Amino acid sequence: MSMVDFIKTDQRDNIRPNPFWARSIRMNWDGVPGFNNVMDDNEAVFMSFPLGGKGAFPIVVHGVVIEIIEAFDGTPALLIGDGTIPTFLSSHGDTVTPVTDDSVAAEAVVISATPGIKQTIVLAADLVLIPADVNTPVLYITLTAAGAVTQGAIRVTPLVSEAS
Repeated sequence: MSMVDFIKTDQRDNIRPNPFWARSIRMNWDGVPGFNNVMDDNEAVFMSFPLGGKGAFPIVVHGVVIEIIEAFDGTPALLIGDGTIPTFLSSHGDTVTPVTDDSVAAEAVVISATPGIKQTIVLAADLVLIPADVNTPVLYITLTAAGAVTQGAIRVTPLVSEAS
């Protein structure tokens, strides 16, 4: 599958207490070059973990909140997983190599047509990611449906900790 880049730059200018909520940007596929407004069957990367001069201190994902902003058509199922991208500079169309395609959302979460916070998931075991500039760890979502998913918007907010 192809990567759709929804990575939001870390804009923190101070150290937050651990754990903290790391909110993704609004993800909808309208106007994403090369994807023709079709949202399903692509990996939407919403968070990456490059070294960024901070060192390879572990990042721990404790859970996630899934927020539906605009109703989806096609009643898609959603998986949230972890994987890697070739480098921290990867973008639209690059390949996501899944590590575990359902490490955050262990079962497909069916997205209904009603916007709002849909599900809070607390992981049974924390997911530990080690930052890297090559084979950069990422969190991504995959939408699948029987037909094409052409409308809808989502935001994913993981609860993470940074070791130092």
